Amino acid sequence: MPRRLVVLFLVCLLSACASAPGPAPPPPPALAPIALPAPAPPPRLNERASSTFCNQATNVRLFSRLGLPPDEEPVDVAVTADFVWVLFQPARLLRLRRTAGEVESATLTGAAGELWVGMDVDPADGSLWIATDRLAFHRVTGDLEQSTILLQRKVLGKGGLERVLMARDAIYAAPFCGDYGVWRLDRQGHLLGTYFPTERRKGEILDPDTMKCSHVRIEREGKGAILARDSRQQVYRVDGRGIWSPAAGTPLDAMPSPSTRRSRFHRGEAGEMYAAAGFTEGLFSWKGRTAYLGSDPPKAIDPTGGFFTRMQESAQMVYTPGEDRLAKGLATCLGEPVLDVATDAAGYAVITLHAVGYGDFAHAPDLP
Repeated sequence: MPRRLVVLFLVCLLSACASAPGPAPPPPPALAPIALPAPAPPPRLNERASSTFCNQATNVRLFSRLGLPPDEEPVDVAVTADFVWVLFQPARLLRLRRTAGEVESATLTGAAGELWVGMDVDPADGSLWIATDRLAFHRVTGDLEQSTILLQRKVLGKGGLERVLMARDAIYAAPFCGDYGVWRLDRQGHLLGTYFPTERRKGEILDPDTMKCSHVRIEREGKGAILARDSRQQVYRVDGRGIWSPAAGTPLDAMPSPSTRRSRFHRGEAGEMYAAAGFTEGLFSWKGRTAYLGSDPPKAIDPTGGFFTRMQESAQMVYTPGEDRLAKGLATCLGEPVLDVATDAAGYAVITLHAVGYGDFAHAPDLP
């Protein structure tokens, strides 16, 4: 799950530089999405198709029947005690009640020109935190009350966040680009620490147009701890004080670099362009077994191709780290590829391009 975000081309964010940061730049203007070819017509879904993720015990809701706009893209899914949450780009949050048989939905939308790129559940209070393409988070409670938390630090240049993982001690965020691959922040937006510095040549001048982006990947393992894998493929685990230690035998060891998903909602101007659409692989726990989704072999989606068309051609497989990375079968729902999976101790939720499915583990099959 994102849950994980893809950066194609970016103006790099320069944070936590060795020298004192300059004055904060003025807020960037809202940029209209670049016009791309219209998505392909939605496929004819097979509502009788049964799979591990969508079967007779799964509640499946088509986005079209919930009245959602057809030109928005689902990019992330999360579950809390009472609700299933689906994040759409450019900036919409869908809330569904988890009670079996009930169809109670509500939505929350962002400001014009804003891009919501990922979300995670706060283990401290069950609220939802949304990462944006700006230096800000949105915190959303179960009754859809929203508050905005700005990064309380001056930075150089423009940029945003590609991933957010919530822990009881702090927020762990991955910026698109910058001097460091991971930030640790408190819930008021104050920076507590920076980790995994971007490697560059001695004496190299920081240039937003040429600076190498971070290659650090952060994930949450089955027991809840946050892992990071650096550019050298070394895996670390963080404790409750923000201290990272080398970790061996983790699910992240065997995972490939994330495949990319193409977003049609990207921004651009002279010298700046990026797209954010989520990682196709993310760790999740299914009835006590750790797994992730991915294509075989892992590959990047051609950025010149249409998002909807390419995803229909990209079958997702279920993999289980530690079991020789064996494919455990296709990850589908109504015959469509599953884009993301979210679970908790009670149950699960999955999204495809056109539907969300959710259920409880008491009636769910085991992984193939």
